[in-house]
Amino acid sequence: MNRRRPLLYFLALLPGLGHFYLGLMTRGLQFMLLFFGTIFLIANSFGSLALVLPVIVFYSYFDALQLHRLYQDMTELYDEPLITIAWLRRKKHVFGWVLIALGCLTVMKQIMNYLPQYISIYVPYDLVQNVIMSGTLILIGFQLLRNKHEDAWDTLEQ
Repeated sequence: MNRRRPLLYFLALLPGLGHFYLGLMTRGLQFMLLFFGTIFLIANSFGSLALVLPVIVFYSYFDALQLHRLYQDMTELYDEPLITIAWLRRKKHVFGWVLIALGCLTVMKQIMNYLPQYISIYVPYDLVQNVIMSGTLILIGFQLLRNKHEDAWDTLEQ
């Protein structure tokens, strides 16, 4: 039995750490950024994204174990990234819609939180911060969607 396996079961519980242990630095870093980035978004008023965390944890865990099992006989694993630039360019419009949806949800949440206080002249700082953040996400989403057709021509020219 391989000695790395029992320790891998424990380390793979934190997304990316099991990949780091296997020497897959790029893939491990992407899983960690995805996991902690999602936690950051949850802490900054996107609480509904908490449903994504278990998916990231379990996918990372089983991915590390599966990669270890598939490549046990090899001395070195191939560090294939989870998300590539080419994949991101192809799926850019999906991210655009996701950003627009997240921005709209945040604006609606903030409006509903402060609707009973709409008569007050005092504007809370967190309301302004969240509206600016939401507007930025919406604008980035629309920009990604607007450039969707231009990238198709760039791909054909190359």
